[in-house]
Amino acid sequence: IDAELSRAVVLGANVEGVAVVKGDDTSWGFNAGAMYQPTPDTRLGVSYRSSIKYNISGTVSVTGAPVLNGDANVDIKMPDTFSIALNHRLDSKWTLLGDVTRTGWSKIKDLTIVTSNGQPPDVTQENFKNTWRVGVGAVHRYDDAWSIKMGLAFDQTPVNDTDRTARLPDNNRLWLSVGGQYKLSKDGTLDFGLAHLFIKDAPINQNGGSAAANGWRMARTHAIAALALLSGCAMIERSPERVVVMTSVTQFSSGEPGETLPPGWRAWTVGKYKKATEYSLVKEDGRTVILASANGSASGLSQDVRVDTREFPLLSWRWKVPELIAGADNTRRNREDSPVRMIVTFQGDTSKWSFEDRLFASQMKMLTGYEMPYATLMYIWENRAPVSTIITNQHTTRVKMIVAESGNDRLGEWREEVRNVHEDYKRAFGEEPPMTRSVGIMTDTDNTGEKVHAYYGDISFQRAARP
Repeated sequence: IDAELSRAVVLGANVEGVAVVKGDDTSWGFNAGAMYQPTPDTRLGVSYRSSIKYNISGTVSVTGAPVLNGDANVDIKMPDTFSIALNHRLDSKWTLLGDVTRTGWSKIKDLTIVTSNGQPPDVTQENFKNTWRVGVGAVHRYDDAWSIKMGLAFDQTPVNDTDRTARLPDNNRLWLSVGGQYKLSKDGTLDFGLAHLFIKDAPINQNGGSAAANGWRMARTHAIAALALLSGCAMIERSPERVVVMTSVTQFSSGEPGETLPPGWRAWTVGKYKKATEYSLVKEDGRTVILASANGSASGLSQDVRVDTREFPLLSWRWKVPELIAGADNTRRNREDSPVRMIVTFQGDTSKWSFEDRLFASQMKMLTGYEMPYATLMYIWENRAPVSTIITNQHTTRVKMIVAESGNDRLGEWREEVRNVHEDYKRAFGEEPPMTRSVGIMTDTDNTGEKVHAYYGDISFQRAARP
């Protein structure tokens, strides 16, 4: 802690100066917390921060009287705090918030400054009282881009009317706040807020014998705070090109070997510390396709695509796998590699996620810079698991793998795949699928460290045949 305290002092008849005490200290405390989720829509959290005792050592300097300069010491014990917070989702649009915090300010009885300049200790009676802060709020999710936030809080002051000083002219506060968040992209948000503090007049009945210490009153105060934060700037810079959202998938066959990716397709990485898989347009069996080459690597290609799978439930694609990854097993942690993955991600209300999925998504964003989609279906080529087996990702329930091909029987040949994404999603997640967010491919060997290459052909969504 770094501390600085100043006050007016009387040096003689009609002569005043300013005494400044500066010091620092290092001490230790602890924090503890827990969260309980009684229902999928309700979370209760508790936290405790311990009291910390400081022995602040430093200097005192007095303007106009250097003879009073010297060393200074202050012993102070900072308060502990205990908080309870509640988060309850009413529906897909509204979330209610509440919190209560108790702060043990009564540990501070006085502020005593001991100096080496021959003066008696300077003692200021504080007699702080324990306080409570109670807050309620709500978040309204207007649409996929906009959220509106509002709150009201009552915050007690630890200062009593008898011992209030000009040094700390505090009083009870009523907070009224409103704000919002705009989602610029999947990697960036703009937050803004406005807070108004209502504070009543507070008398100061202290007289230290000088004009500097007499007759101070705290006027009615209001504070306005506005904050605009652009989150994830580095992530936005990582993909400076404009993202084009399509309603159908751009065909790989529309490109030419050696060219850049077809319009709308872009590369994405698992993290800056992961080696990226190489992707290129090549000619294979008379068609332009994607060649993926992995060597202890993991990354993919994706295209933002908005498709209603109720209208276009069938996903069709072609792929060819010359060889399997010998050590891969997507049912085991740290062996989750696949020579080919066809990936469909979905939009949705992430407030429905469990606490564990939220925690994993936060870690993913911190490590990779990308926000985890609401839900992800991956069609994979597995070594042993039977076709149509659903495998839940070892780290989060929001990623489900469905075995589209299995074993060695069809290696080295082009496979035409057709899956009913609408039905697969309902089977995997137990709910109606929302609008898709993106389609992607991925060849990865980062867990096994092996080498593999594979080919991907055109991808498309189609209507189901009428009965």
